[in-house]
Amino acid sequence: MPATEISLMLRAIDYAIDLLRERSARSEKEQLLQRKFVESFREALIQTKAYMADRRDNLPSATRDRELQLSQAWNQVGLCGRDLEPDGDFYEVYFKKSDFWSDPRAWDLSNDKNLDISLEKAEFAANKYLGS
Repeated sequence: MPATEISLMLRAIDYAIDLLRERSARSEKEQLLQRKFVESFREALIQTKAYMADRRDNLPSATRDRELQLSQAWNQVGLCGRDLEPDGDFYEVYFKKSDFWSDPRAWDLSNDKNLDISLEKAEFAANKYLGS
């Protein structure tokens, strides 16, 4: 085999190896972003369910500080979702949940009559995106 053909083959192999390395790095980054999304989602979900149970049972732990924590937790879920899929929009429900918890008593659903920020909708969006 002539040296030029060997040189071309070696360059093609080098290109393929670089491509595989890049794909592997991208895959690892995507896995990390998915893990961060799932962790933040589960944390916000657990906090919300616990808070709702406290409110239902009229426990004094249902406070404004906890609502602020919920707002921040759902905002983090939205940020992780946006990092995971910058061109998507599945994460918008999490930003809306954050907006709600920032001031639940002033929340006005009349502006968005078709808006669903329920926990079920949030779980559905996460499961749909993650393919579960």
